[in-house]
Amino acid sequence: MTRATNFGIAVVSSALIWILTLFRIIPVPFSETFVDYVIPVLPFWCLVSLGSYVLCNIGYNLFTFRECPSEYHSLMEEINESKSFLRSKGLEIQ
Repeated sequence: MTRATNFGIAVVSSALIWILTLFRIIPVPFSETFVDYVIPVLPFWCLVSLGSYVLCNIGYNLFTFRECPSEYHSLMEEINESKSFLRSKGLEIQ
C-alpha cells in the first residue's frame, strides 16, 4: 500500500474510534468529566500538536541546513547557460 493509503486508513479509523467514543458507544475507563471535556477537543489537540511538530521540524532543518558548494556552482553555471541562450534568442536580461 502507498503512504497515502496508509494515512487515509489511519485517519478514517481514528475518526471512527473518536466518534464512537464521543457518543459513548465505546466505553472508556475514564471519568465522566474526561469524556465530557477532553474527548470532544481531542482532534483539535492532535491538529495543534501536529502543527507544532511540523514547525519545529522545519525550523530545526533550516537551522542545520548544510551548504553544498558544488551544487551552488552547478546551479550558477546552469543559470548562466540559460541567460546566454535567452540572450541569443533576443531577450534582454539584466
